[in-house]
Amino acid sequence: MRRRPASLRGRILLWLLAPLGAMTLVSAWLTYHNAHTLANQAYDRTLQASVRAIAERVRVSDGQALVDIPLAALEMFEPQFQDRVFYRVSLPRGRVLTGYADLPAPPPSPRGEIFYFDGVYHGEAVRFAAFYQPLYDPVAKGPVLVQVGETLNSRQQLTRRIVWDALGWRLLLALLACLA
Repeated sequence: MRRRPASLRGRILLWLLAPLGAMTLVSAWLTYHNAHTLANQAYDRTLQASVRAIAERVRVSDGQALVDIPLAALEMFEPQFQDRVFYRVSLPRGRVLTGYADLPAPPPSPRGEIFYFDGVYHGEAVRFAAFYQPLYDPVAKGPVLVQVGETLNSRQQLTRRIVWDALGWRLLLALLACLA
């Protein structure tokens, strides 16, 4: 039995689908990467604000380092958020002033600026922001480490939402191009 040659319309559609499919895959990967970066930037700002608010309230009184966690830093800890939030304020030798004593230690990092790192805490992936707050007191033996972390659920949900919204439009445009 002889096979009929493909129609011109069928061949043009095939020529269109191959590059459109490849471009959609590349676009999906780039969209995911950009969405992940943007979600991290947005949520890292919240972590940064919390770290700064806590660090500003560290002081030395009568030779003791003290910290008063401000309400502004605790607002992100409210239960309406679906992420779990962890924090710790500790002295240079590791003594914890307040917070979760068993949080993972940050990697070596430059002093004087907030830095971010990923870790695992009780089996959950957590994004951390940390800052070494200098203590300006003759008794102080070094900076205090302020560390705040949150689980990644909100970041991942935002990333997925951005990717699916973008891909939906791209797939619709690819379909319209094929129909045309």
